Amino acid sequence: MMLIVGKLVYQYQRQFLQSSIVQGSSLKENEIDILINYLLVGSQKVTEYLSECCLESSVSLLNCIPVFIASDPEWDKKFYDKGILIPVLRIIN
Repeated sequence: MMLIVGKLVYQYQRQFLQSSIVQGSSLKENEIDILINYLLVGSQKVTEYLSECCLESSVSLLNCIPVFIASDPEWDKKFYDKGILIPVLRIIN
């Protein structure tokens, strides 16, 4: 699975939105498919803002910080209702 994903990502055209202000409209205008959130720990409000931007513009969110978005039932439902991909990583001890 990881090799397949790695191969697909490698072949994907890299386009980055270089802006200090991300808005739902800027994601849509720049044809962004996936927003990767890799902020510092403690970025709860910004992560929630970016999640709202993704919902507004139908962009998938890959959240790489320990702020619970995909595993939160309320956020999960928002993304599910719009048909937007939001992967969940579950760690089992």
